Amino acid sequence: MIVTMKGPATMFSGFGKVFLGLADRLRSRFETEILALNNRVPDGYPLPITQVPNNRLFGVLFGYPYELSQLPTEYRVLFTMYEASDIPEEWKNRIRDPDEVWVPTTFCAEVFGTYRRVRVVPVGFEDRTYFRKPWSSDEREAFWRRVLPEAVGKRVIGTAGVMSNRKGIDLLIRAWELAELKDAVLVVKTRETRGTIGAARNTFVLDDDWPDAQMADFYRSCDLIVCPSRGEGLGLIPLEAAACGTPALVTRASGPADYIDDRGIYGLEVRGQTLASGMSAKMSSLSSLKPFSSYYSCSVT
Repeated sequence: MIVTMKGPATMFSGFGKVFLGLADRLRSRFETEILALNNRVPDGYPLPITQVPNNRLFGVLFGYPYELSQLPTEYRVLFTMYEASDIPEEWKNRIRDPDEVWVPTTFCAEVFGTYRRVRVVPVGFEDRTYFRKPWSSDEREAFWRRVLPEAVGKRVIGTAGVMSNRKGIDLLIRAWELAELKDAVLVVKTRETRGTIGAARNTFVLDDDWPDAQMADFYRSCDLIVCPSRGEGLGLIPLEAAACGTPALVTRASGPADYIDDRGIYGLEVRGQTLASGMSAKMSSLSSLKPFSSYYSCSVT
């Protein structure tokens, strides 16, 4: 059996990382054609991309309903997700076009299930890169000396991702200001969204594309990762952080509700200022947050 997989050929978005991981594992078990969504392939992409597909039978597209026409197979599966409580109007007819729809979380199943039958296909993180390992204070200091000397010797609250309004960066900044932590810094690891982050005391922005290995070291070098998103289809960052041994705070809603256990990934209620106040309280009591949950030993398969 030949399987065709088409998706975003990027190593920096959550959707792209899930596609990369699943395609890589699948091709070790089946004959697999890997196609790039919109035929865009960055330099250095780690998987071989098929230029002229031969399989016309079974394929999986990682993307959105309006992109399904790019999948050249007879039987078409759409693996998709969305971050809000309802899908865009223009998707509502197109979501009936695939033979099957797969989604990663219960939240996505509820959103898309209004319009058709869907299957929840859980995914995890890349556990060959994101895992707990001995990380000494010397290694932590060396990491911060390389990337942000201002963080050396400080407690570090971190966040990561593209800092759109949906990601709740405004709530995080408000919580940070409420917490008034001493000897601590807030580090925002982002890319191409520096301008969306307002000035705040002891807040630093790292705006660059990092490979997974460097992101794993970033998580290991933080005391806490905070992701106060207003909506996620899945949300990989808390999973990756917890796998590396760093507790994570995440909004108790949408996709992350499937994996919040309050043993390594902690949930916060969504009620405007209450969310910011809750975050600030957690930041102020770092010692109460366990550094790791053994539950997060799953892999991308």
